[in-house]
Amino acid sequence: LPLVVLIEDLHWIDTESEFVLQRLVESVAPHRILIVLTYRPEYRNLWMQFGTCQQLRLDPFDAGETAAFLDTLLGCDPSLDALKPMLAAHTDQTPLFLEETVRALAENGDIVGLPGAYVAGGEITEIVLSDNVQALISARIDRLSPEHRRVLQIASVIGKEVPDRLLRDLAPLPAEDLDRAIRRLKSKEFLFELQSIPSVQYTFKHALTHRVTYATLLAADRKALHLAALRAIEARHAGALVEHAEKLADHAMRGEAWESAAHYLLETADRAVERSAYDMAADFLRQAEQAVQSMPDSPRRMELSIDICTRIRPVYSIIGSLQGVTEKLAQARADAVTLGDRERLCRILVHQSYFLSTRGTLEEGLESAGALKQLARELGNGGERYACEAALAAAQAHLMRADARA
Repeated sequence: LPLVVLIEDLHWIDTESEFVLQRLVESVAPHRILIVLTYRPEYRNLWMQFGTCQQLRLDPFDAGETAAFLDTLLGCDPSLDALKPMLAAHTDQTPLFLEETVRALAENGDIVGLPGAYVAGGEITEIVLSDNVQALISARIDRLSPEHRRVLQIASVIGKEVPDRLLRDLAPLPAEDLDRAIRRLKSKEFLFELQSIPSVQYTFKHALTHRVTYATLLAADRKALHLAALRAIEARHAGALVEHAEKLADHAMRGEAWESAAHYLLETADRAVERSAYDMAADFLRQAEQAVQSMPDSPRRMELSIDICTRIRPVYSIIGSLQGVTEKLAQARADAVTLGDRERLCRILVHQSYFLSTRGTLEEGLESAGALKQLARELGNGGERYACEAALAAAQAHLMRADARA
């Protein structure tokens, strides 16, 4: 039987799911499977290179589609006949703008009743509302009570998808009041229940609703809430932090917890490498570098900087982004010497030797291999692995030198 797979809002996808989706798209051609994907224009499409893929742009509604959509939203009461063409003109026939405008009219009392069965609350000669959807959503948020607005803001910090348990960890309300707030936000269609099993999870009605809500927070408030989310996830998932590393890294970066951000970004980069997703791994490593650069000078900053460099050589070599790698490896080597950290120094020397000889600077590569061999000898039994690495790195440099002479 043919199969249709629908996946919406790809602009919110995590890297683990994106990897699975990429593999699915690559292997779908011989099968009777149709994959339908929706995403916003800013999402980077990874599969249009395949001849089996076709991109369809979703434009604003035409007149007929707008009329049908408004009949669904409003109903067909004759008292609304004059309103519908005004709505179409005011919103440029954009679905989300139409929905938000209808909700605003209902909240203002201009139309009364239930969705799909409204009647006019009086004569409507013009629409006195904001002429852009962001301002309209912002006005609806402002009309919420302070408690309910705060819960929505906390949800926006958690992300597009909002686990109920995490929301309860962060919201400073008694359970009964929080339940009331969630019911209110659902009734106003800010949040929808995405799943109830194995645990309750909510999602924002639209990505734009999420962004507008997030923008209502002051920078200091966002930072504090991201830090709180970071600590709450760490506490709730203490035994499985690696599985949540990407989300933890995001909260740490936004909360300016630079050391935690660097640590979780390294975890996320490692997982990307395991899946051969080297472009993603490089992006995570670049973010980790930014986090480390924001830390004050300290031994821990130097350690993290070295740990980043031990991952840069294989990742950047594969994607062909080699500019500055030589200098970074040299600095990491100097930092390891300063720290007196022999383990990290060995790891850096391995990568430095391979990288330099591969780049054609063979004598420098041999020097690094020789330094590694000497350090491995000093480590005794604990240096056996690095002695082998030193021999392999030196052999690579010698082979390349022989080829060059030939």
